[in-house]
Amino acid sequence: MGRKIFGRDVVTLVSGTVAAQALLIGAVPILSRIFAPSAFGLFAVYSMLMSLCAYVVSGRYELAVVIPQDDADAASLVRIAMRLGALGAMVLFAVALVARRPLATILGQSELSPWLLLLPASVWFTVATQTLNLWFARIEQFRAISTNRILVALSTTVASLAFGWLGWRSAGLLLGLVLGQAIGVAAYAAAAAVSMRERGLRSDSARMRLLMRRYSDFPRYSVVADAIGFAGGMMPVLLMGPTFGGVAVGHYSLTQRMLGAPSGLVGNAFAEVFRQRASRELAESGNCRETWKQTARELLIVGVPLFLIVVLIGPGLAPRLLGSKWAGVGPFVSSLGVLYAISFVASPLGRTLQFGEKQRTDLGWQVVLFLLTTSAIVFGCQTRSLLTTLWTFVLAYSSMYVVYLVLSYRAASRMTRRGDGEGAGPTTVGSTEIAS
Repeated sequence: MGRKIFGRDVVTLVSGTVAAQALLIGAVPILSRIFAPSAFGLFAVYSMLMSLCAYVVSGRYELAVVIPQDDADAASLVRIAMRLGALGAMVLFAVALVARRPLATILGQSELSPWLLLLPASVWFTVATQTLNLWFARIEQFRAISTNRILVALSTTVASLAFGWLGWRSAGLLLGLVLGQAIGVAAYAAAAAVSMRERGLRSDSARMRLLMRRYSDFPRYSVVADAIGFAGGMMPVLLMGPTFGGVAVGHYSLTQRMLGAPSGLVGNAFAEVFRQRASRELAESGNCRETWKQTARELLIVGVPLFLIVVLIGPGLAPRLLGSKWAGVGPFVSSLGVLYAISFVASPLGRTLQFGEKQRTDLGWQVVLFLLTTSAIVFGCQTRSLLTTLWTFVLAYSSMYVVYLVLSYRAASRMTRRGDGEGAGPTTVGSTEIAS
């Protein structure tokens, strides 16, 4: 793989991501004046539920899309993930009809109750977007990913502002999210259908059942691992509220919106190119060590100066941009800026454990991460110090990201690809054998 080709693909994705995030971040000073911190807290809880459910309902089969050598099998995996997502969304809608009020009360967000009926749609939109991202990365149509991100960001921003100006000051942010998702998925699905039709890719039920068995480690291990990892990342939202109040949750949510979404999406641009290129190197040479090293260098070159500016300047600048009612957001920016700097490098490279089919290792890491970070937050809340709580959480999470980097490099250096068909033998990833 040529360095120039890798760089070109990353630039294609990053350029679209930067444009999308410029729209979202540019709207933050306006949104922060239209919506109160409590509205951002409501949005954070809704987003948390949406992402957690999306991890579960698809069986995480979308993560396998880049693995098969045959595009027809990859297209079948796309259909499997999206059909499972639709089935799961229908189940969620039935649950929301019956239990939305008690669930909203348990979450401490009674105003969320009527909007939980929208949650199943958001969950399916999330599954569809994640799945099609990986499909377009596989076929190297990175411009389609970039264009769709701009479309979603533009739609979400305009819709959120419109709902705010129309007086929907409580749920306007989440309504803007749902509308933006719907527009993005409609365009994405149409483009994906064209790409599959041009390649003459069809699926049959027997082959899809075989692929579900072949990649059964994804629902068995990755669903649990990702759900635990996501729950661990959301513990601040759930545990800080009772101790420090809804304003603190709103500050945390907005900081995530400012730092987490841009860094995550730019990091995902690297991750999508890395996953596609690493899968190719794996098929050719039996490991993806060189791709791992090259991606690590690129991430450090981009991430170090970017987050150094965020940590040094962000705490003082953010309150001025957001308005006087956000005066307490500075400590959140400084502490979470450190965490997102480490995540920016570790998260894309950690995808090695997924396409390398080292799901058991990933599950073990996620369990330890959850226990360590939750304990850190509980300890911080016991001190009644918000600053202590933030920094214990950040240090615990960051230390586990270092472990993640070590595990992913070992996996990249010592893995072999398993066959895609029935009767394929076991694969060895590191020293762990995974039965087919």
